[in-house]
Amino acid sequence: MKRLFIFAFLSFAYLHANDPVKHAEMGSDLSTESTKKRPENAQSSVIKAEKMNIPPPIQIPQPSATTLEYFHPGILVFQDDKWVGSDHLLNLTENIGVYVTILKPDNDTLNISDANIKKDVEKIFSGAGIIPQTKSYKNQPPLPAFEIEILIYPVEKGYVCCCDGRLFESVTLSRFILDEGMAFEAITWEKRTLIVGPTNKFIDQLNANIKEIAEAFTERYIAYKKLSKRT
Repeated sequence: MKRLFIFAFLSFAYLHANDPVKHAEMGSDLSTESTKKRPENAQSSVIKAEKMNIPPPIQIPQPSATTLEYFHPGILVFQDDKWVGSDHLLNLTENIGVYVTILKPDNDTLNISDANIKKDVEKIFSGAGIIPQTKSYKNQPPLPAFEIEILIYPVEKGYVCCCDGRLFESVTLSRFILDEGMAFEAITWEKRTLIVGPTNKFIDQLNANIKEIAEAFTERYIAYKKLSKRT
């Protein structure tokens, strides 16, 4: 009788230990308890991150327009689902040096003087309140500067010429960190004309185009000067 009782007790203990329902309930309890603890740990990590002043993850901008329609120096603005551009001379200094570069065949006898062209441009600039001389600062390049670049090529009974007026300024690029004594020069305003004319009228045409470019720049300079006074 004693043996039978011991056998029955051991059989009950074995069945209880290997009961799958019981184990599932125990596993569920452990899983629930672990899940309950997770939010507390996550919240604790967030609090620690805030105390350590860890910056939020960088949000990478998504492209909104894949084509560009403005191919000139200036500023771009996203408007009407596209990028539109314009020149931008706001807060430009009044000290702007003037330079003239003439490129033509060495054997050409066209009577043209870079010194005279420079004087004409400086006169137009002075009339608009621009001082045609660049201020010099320590470890800074002599900018901004305005250059008139003239490319002349002789053709039958005349000339073809590209006349380009452009403003150069020192700019800062996010992709490159400059060391002391370095600067990045870029064109921030430009107007270009093309001339085709006979030899006997070409000089007058060229001077008229140079005047047109210089006056176009000074008109924009004056407009932005007035705008800066209102803001």
